Amino acid sequence: MVVPDIDLDKLVTLVNEHAGIPRRAAGLIGAGEHGDVAGRVYQVFAADTDAERAEALNGLLAAAAPAPVVDEHGAVQWHSGIDSPDELLAAGCGLALLAVVREDGWVRLRTCDGADCADAHLDRPGRQRRYCSQTCLNRARVRAYRERQRHHEE
Repeated sequence: MVVPDIDLDKLVTLVNEHAGIPRRAAGLIGAGEHGDVAGRVYQVFAADTDAERAEALNGLLAAAAPAPVVDEHGAVQWHSGIDSPDELLAAGCGLALLAVVREDGWVRLRTCDGADCADAHLDRPGRQRRYCSQTCLNRARVRAYRERQRHHEE
């Protein structure tokens, strides 16, 4: 079976809409349709150390054991002997993250620093955003402003 190519934006959407931790932070109950795979991918983003990230990424790749196959035009496709759609999806996500890590290191894989958000996000090369979106950044700024005002009034 061919391991699917996974677009990075779609990978982040999969994680944030189906993994249990980001869904609970958003006030939703339970995991989504691909919750098991999304939860495993989320661990790559949320791990505390690079060693833990590597272990989580290796876990995504291990079950499907993808192997590169080159065609007559030099194009590479990844193949696996497994036919489980979830394991193929996990392997596709793992290969997409592997490409990011090989290119830029672990630093691009982040989770939101927002007080009520646990979403995963990918930084652009050369940047280090703390928040997954402008919305979370604005909420943090409002909280900080209100905290300063409260201390100023005391």
